[in-house]
Amino acid sequence: MSAGSARRGLRYSSEAALPASMRARLAAQRGDVPPAGKIVIDIATRAPLQNEWQRMHWTVRRKVCRLWAELIFTAYPHVPAAPIAKCRITIERFSTQKPDRDGLYGGLKPILDALQPASKRHPYGLGFIVDDNDDCVIDLKPIHVKGRDPRTRITIEPVDE
Repeated sequence: MSAGSARRGLRYSSEAALPASMRARLAAQRGDVPPAGKIVIDIATRAPLQNEWQRMHWTVRRKVCRLWAELIFTAYPHVPAAPIAKCRITIERFSTQKPDRDGLYGGLKPILDALQPASKRHPYGLGFIVDDNDDCVIDLKPIHVKGRDPRTRITIEPVDE
């Protein structure tokens, strides 16, 4: 950010960088209030696998986390005003070859980090879910879907307490 933009009061580089409460207020002003219930986010990129994630340098991992946060926000800008306390998450990864189970699970880290609220540990968090622990995410299912198009579909289903 340049010194000129700081003087004009612009503190955020994009709408995705805004805190969740400010994004919710903007969406309400625009009339972009999403329907309550299941959230389906369709992204035109494959989720990384565990081997790819483990072999990345820490600076590349940080860029990948930021990229996933931007992709999720671009595909579904209607971030809930309050994070979901309990949910089921299904992540479908479309590819021609079926990866092994631990490869699917290990590659979900940047996606789950982007779904949590922004914090020191998750600077690119969007605030869809409270946390990625077992208390919040009751069921996490990574699923392989055979297909040529590089896609990832994230489905978040709130669970009544």
